[in-house]
Amino acid sequence: MTTKKIKKSRGFHRFVATLLSILGTGLGMFYLAIPSYMIGGAALIITQGILIYFTMFSLGYLLIISGPLAIFFHILGIVFTVRSFQISHHAERTPTVAALPSKWRTLLSLALGATLLLLAVTMKYVDIIEPFTQTGENKRNVAAESEQYLEQKYGEDFQIQNISYHSIPSTEYTMEAISNRHPSVFFNMTKRPYEDVPFRENYLNALWESQLDIKLKPVIQKLYDDSAAVHSGVQEGNTDKMIKEYDDFKLNPEAVGDQYIRIIVFEDLTDSGLPLEKERVLQTAKVLKTVLAGNKASLDIEYFPSAMNTQRNLKAIELNDYMFGQDHFDKKTYEVQIEDIYKLMSTEDIQITPLHRDE
Repeated sequence: MTTKKIKKSRGFHRFVATLLSILGTGLGMFYLAIPSYMIGGAALIITQGILIYFTMFSLGYLLIISGPLAIFFHILGIVFTVRSFQISHHAERTPTVAALPSKWRTLLSLALGATLLLLAVTMKYVDIIEPFTQTGENKRNVAAESEQYLEQKYGEDFQIQNISYHSIPSTEYTMEAISNRHPSVFFNMTKRPYEDVPFRENYLNALWESQLDIKLKPVIQKLYDDSAAVHSGVQEGNTDKMIKEYDDFKLNPEAVGDQYIRIIVFEDLTDSGLPLEKERVLQTAKVLKTVLAGNKASLDIEYFPSAMNTQRNLKAIELNDYMFGQDHFDKKTYEVQIEDIYKLMSTEDIQITPLHRDE
């Protein structure tokens, strides 16, 4: 092979290696198929994977540190790859064919690098950081202890799911739980070794909210012509008795604490239609008082364009109505916030706030 062809081939390899380094940390170093560079690329990928893992488990607290570091390691991989092609230009040294990697050697090393990068991105380096995340056996023991605690407290069977251990910012186990009796009710549970209480959980709150949502859904759909979604929140008030049915609060209103109702409406509301909408809000509050227990509840209504009334958005609201409002805040057109519907007497007490934004 002539010197001209070798230089052309090296130029092609330099372009591909640099492009791979830009697309994925360390991939260009694996493309070189040189052992020392492959080891360096692996070190960069593994280090970046650990940074991602700790960032996720710190709930984002370490992002201000890990973010710049991850970018630094990515750039470092690009620099090493580019520098590898900067050969000496002495007259007595001419690039040879042997200096270029073979096709199969390149493909094999590149596949290895891509696999390592995939493991890093998907945070599968559990064995590396196992001392900081607790062993699988410890997690299983905590899960069994959690299930036993719930079964003794509520007299039901439960299943623990998605248990995680966090050492930053505080030492704790977090998990999701589900009741076998009420499989649609998911709730969170936390175990903090340094606290006196064995566990913190919100099963009853999740259970009441689920029961109340079932009651509110047909009422709200009728008022808003199937163009609205509703979600509730219920806190316990002053009572020593365990209450599992929301309707039982009607026998003891003091037993229910703060309640909130959030309604998300998909409708092309305009300023000219606000007077009529206030009448509907007042009617909504009146109907809610016939369904709710207790004597205090707040009401938030958020309005979005009718084009957003899709099954995908309705599912997102069902999973987390608050995050839906935050994620689509820029599309919200109006909102109503009523501190206590039991003190609402007329439309004069209702203010619909426009959220028009400059186009």
